[in-house]
Amino acid sequence: MIMVYDLGGGTFDVTIIRVDGGTIKVIATGGDHKLGGVDWDTALAEYMLVKYNEEHDTSYTLDSDDHLKNSLLLEAEQKKKILTAKSQVRANVTFNGLSTKVEITRELFDQLTEGKLNDTIDKTLELIEISKGKDFEKIDEVLLVGGSSRMPQIKKRIDAELSEFGIAARLDDPDECVAKGAAIFAINEAFAVAMDEYENDDTGDAEKPKPISNSTRTRIVNVTSKTYGTDMSDGNGNTVVKNLIFANTALPAKAIETFTTGADGQNAVPMKVYESDVTDPEQDKIIQERFADQLEDKELLLSKWYPKGHPIQVVFEIDNEGILSVHAEVDEIDTIDFKLTIKGVKDEEQLAAAQAEIEKLNVE
Repeated sequence: MIMVYDLGGGTFDVTIIRVDGGTIKVIATGGDHKLGGVDWDTALAEYMLVKYNEEHDTSYTLDSDDHLKNSLLLEAEQKKKILTAKSQVRANVTFNGLSTKVEITRELFDQLTEGKLNDTIDKTLELIEISKGKDFEKIDEVLLVGGSSRMPQIKKRIDAELSEFGIAARLDDPDECVAKGAAIFAINEAFAVAMDEYENDDTGDAEKPKPISNSTRTRIVNVTSKTYGTDMSDGNGNTVVKNLIFANTALPAKAIETFTTGADGQNAVPMKVYESDVTDPEQDKIIQERFADQLEDKELLLSKWYPKGHPIQVVFEIDNEGILSVHAEVDEIDTIDFKLTIKGVKDEEQLAAAQAEIEKLNVE
């Protein structure tokens, strides 16, 4: 069992994966698509600005001036990288002809960003709890992925939090492992396609493709990290969200639900698609609209008179590439079909860290 902790510049993802020979099965996945290394930069930039204001009796904020904000974030990013290797660094804040030198220790930086790190740890521990009900035994290896995972505080905290498993997190090529894994995946897929063409060739002229030495095709069992649903009335004139496909459902996934018309002879039925972070199929079947993000807003047009309570069949399907297909129909007469790309699915690149791990077994 491998846990991939992926902290990039703008997003955080954590995934627990079972690797069994040539098969990658995603047990559960989560994270925060709005949290990343830039948040660490911002915390440090805000501290530097406080020191500037104290020295020059000013009251600037990061929103006071775009040039000030950009220069502070750039300085913060540079100093963050230096603190990865050194225990102390000096930053320089210059604005409107005035400057301030700020001493920053690694300990101070860790204190300023502790809340951000805690957010990733909370998501990680939450995912472990979710995984315990999904064919989970124990974590055998932790891979740190993404440039921001280089910060010493990450490995130190992960090792402490996961000490029960008796393992230490590995930080190997956090930037390149994604590209390596994607390349291995592409090779496997190309070989599989070539083999299919060879086996289905009726002429006998096709040359049998040659795989990379010791390679096998990698099979990925993916899941969605978000929950998807559509709108319905709660019977009191309020719109609520009925969730159809829940987070950590194996892909491809399909859900069929029957709804009903809300009034006699209505002309159309709203067909909205929502995404949310809820995870419990029992407690979160129906949630308030404010707890979900609307991704799409369509209408199923009705060509004839239907009475109130007439059935409407709705089908949600998500494929391995993260394409959500929506189909709705009334008596096979009035229908609507549309597709949208969702973000709550780990694509090939996001699974690449695990694929890079398999590379050691499959490729010389």
